[in-house]
Amino acid sequence: MTTDRPEEEPDHKSEDGLSDADLSGDNLERRFSELIAGLDSPKWPEEEPDPAPAPVAPKKEEPTLLELWDADLPEDEEEAAAQYDPPPPPPVPKPSRPAIFGLVLIVAGVVLFLQPTLLGLGSDVGILLGAATVLAGVGVLIWRLRPGDEEDPYDPDDGAVV
Repeated sequence: MTTDRPEEEPDHKSEDGLSDADLSGDNLERRFSELIAGLDSPKWPEEEPDPAPAPVAPKKEEPTLLELWDADLPEDEEEAAAQYDPPPPPPVPKPSRPAIFGLVLIVAGVVLFLQPTLLGLGSDVGILLGAATVLAGVGVLIWRLRPGDEEDPYDPDDGAVV
């Protein structure tokens, strides 16, 4: 049966002809000292002096890219603020009657919830009536929310509207 590997590997020999077995003890220390002694000496030729720099032509007075971008901007922040006049805000719309009714129901329900004996009923009945009134007011306000119309298709990924 043949294998690709040899059964015994030959000894590796160093540059001076010594095998791994010969590099032991004093021989190893001597060889190591020889190796590190040559590390300090440079092996490259002396550096040549840099050639004289080429003459530079005078630069044209061109604005930098930052100056070009900054040219359209006003010099002062106060000047920039004085240039912008925001439009007047739209008038606040009047609340509708169902919206007012829903808010009154919520306020009345909170009052009944905090003072259940205000109507002369028992405290358990007053708390139950107050909670029901708050839920009715919230229901009226939710009912008054603007539903989506057919012209406004649902798009779950419509992104931010700025």
